[in-house]
Amino acid sequence: MNDALELIEQVHRQGMKIVFDMVMNHTSTEHPWFKESRSSRDNPKADWYLWLDKPNNWRSITGGRGWHYSEERGQYYWSSFPPLSARS
Repeated sequence: MNDALELIEQVHRQGMKIVFDMVMNHTSTEHPWFKESRSSRDNPKADWYLWLDKPNNWRSITGGRGWHYSEERGQYYWSSFPPLSARS
């Protein structure tokens, strides 16, 4: 964090700005990490994704539903983009 703050300070001194990419859910539901996270609520990767018992009103970047139900885990997972099955 200190490195990032120092970088921002130095860049601002030069009259420039920094844009950080929000890297959220940049893995597919077919990725091994997601599959492991989905497999149970107490596995080592259980908290690598956002899971809720009851979804809130967050929308995906494209304006569709942001929460998708997973039968395996019995919870909803957040996805910034629609699942592959929903894309045409």
